[in-house]
Amino acid sequence: MIRNDLLADTRVLGLILFGFAFLVWLPSVANGFVWDDVNNLVSSDRLADWSSFLEVFRHDAMWSAERDQAAIGTYRPIALASFVLDFQLYGRRAAGFHLSSVVWHALASLVLFRAFLRFATPTAAFTLAALWAAHPACAEATAWVNGRSEVFAVLFGAGALALVSAPRVTPLRLLGGSLCLLGALLSKEAGLIFFPAVVWLAGEADGRAGRGYPWQRIHWPVLAAAVVALVVYGVMRTRALTGGLAPGVAYSPEALNALAPVWIRSFHTTLLPIDRSLQHLSVWLGGIGSFERRLYTTCSIGLLVLAGALWWRGRRIAAVGLLWWMGSLVPVALIAIKSWPGYYRWLVIGLPGFLLFVYHGFRGVVSPRTGTIAGVAALLGAVVLTERAIPVWRTGGSLFGAMVDEQPEIDYGYVGLGAWLIEVDRAAEAEEVLRRGVKLPNPRPDAYLFLARAISAQDRCDEAVEMAENRVAGRIPAHVAYSLGRCYEVNGLWADAVVAYGRCADYVPICADRLPIARGQVAQAAPASAAPATEAAPATEAVEPDAPDAGVEDP
Repeated sequence: MIRNDLLADTRVLGLILFGFAFLVWLPSVANGFVWDDVNNLVSSDRLADWSSFLEVFRHDAMWSAERDQAAIGTYRPIALASFVLDFQLYGRRAAGFHLSSVVWHALASLVLFRAFLRFATPTAAFTLAALWAAHPACAEATAWVNGRSEVFAVLFGAGALALVSAPRVTPLRLLGGSLCLLGALLSKEAGLIFFPAVVWLAGEADGRAGRGYPWQRIHWPVLAAAVVALVVYGVMRTRALTGGLAPGVAYSPEALNALAPVWIRSFHTTLLPIDRSLQHLSVWLGGIGSFERRLYTTCSIGLLVLAGALWWRGRRIAAVGLLWWMGSLVPVALIAIKSWPGYYRWLVIGLPGFLLFVYHGFRGVVSPRTGTIAGVAALLGAVVLTERAIPVWRTGGSLFGAMVDEQPEIDYGYVGLGAWLIEVDRAAEAEEVLRRGVKLPNPRPDAYLFLARAISAQDRCDEAVEMAENRVAGRIPAHVAYSLGRCYEVNGLWADAVVAYGRCADYVPICADRLPIARGQVAQAAPASAAPATEAAPATEAVEPDAPDAGVEDP
């Protein structure tokens, strides 16, 4: 038996928490590189060199994948710098990258525990941090390598809260808090929510938040430190991005209309996170009727009223926690209407606020025994659901297969699964999956492109060309254009290969390389008396396909 006085030692609780979080996520070490991991960790070498450790602070997130800045400019240098470190330690071994993600997650859990200690008993702080550590929403942020931006944001945001939430904040703590807030923003833009949360909770920690006049309730030194961090971040971001401080971000009535449904769905998902795969909120938002929208709006107003009531009754920390959680979801409404896939990882930054809301909202309302039973039950349920979710991120097949199972009405999963099946030489299965996808209403253009690749891989070249050219407007992507030419080449149809390679020779290097070889074969075969053509040199370069809607470090 472990003595109660030993469990009261926060250092022991911290070690137990770190070990717990590490063990919960350790199975993810068996996962591979999936989805956008391929773009900046497999197909690109930019992060493989030590010089990139500082270089990532000078560029937008898409630089790591050797691509142009995305429509919504993102700036995530902390996560990208951690990938540079992983490359030096592990090369391109996916297990090493996942091990680092597990360690970072466990460390964030430990720092969050230290922050919670300012506002809860040691046992309660341990339980709250353990619930964050084991919550299934973290699967998208921890079991997927490219998702670790959220974990870093919580690590630094919680670090700032732990440093400045003290009865006496020294200049050194102010400096550390300012640097941690800067780190939260350099991890992910949504880390901005830590600024108001940390400033107010710092005032709660030293008692000034309960004073009479509004200006007396603000912790002005912490606010000044936060402003300094925000200014430094603004300068760094403006220099790194093209188009100003927030390129691609603008007020949108559609985003405002999406906010209430996002809040209510996220409330439900936070309490009951049963989905395992990627979510596609834009399709769900598009299917909401007027009655449902009014209902979501009414419930959202209820949440705001609840925050006000908690504040009025003196439960300010519960109110701040709820507003922290709601504020962290505002960016979700902005990007959900842009058809970006993903959802669970966007809940991670606000989850600590939600836990504070629940703890301080029910503290004194339910008995300690009831609270303990509820906490243990929630923790056990979270672990079970997390262990169920981790293997989904093992391969592209498992990830997109789960998406097809859970969201059969959304074509994104079919396209992702079909692309993965093509890469593992299962073209017939890929065709079957992709044909199911293109039967859905308004299928994505790349569904037809990957279908063309699947057909060409089965040597039905003319059908593949017709599929690619008649279904998709504009230039055919490199990976499809090359596969069409290669289809004719491996079947000895050199004249058709010349035409196919000719279409893509000006923008696909390997097409330009194969075009003169195909022409040479046609020239050799032209004279009726010519000797049989010698076998052409095989293509030695592979053209990697993009993941569907690939957007490295998408929001």
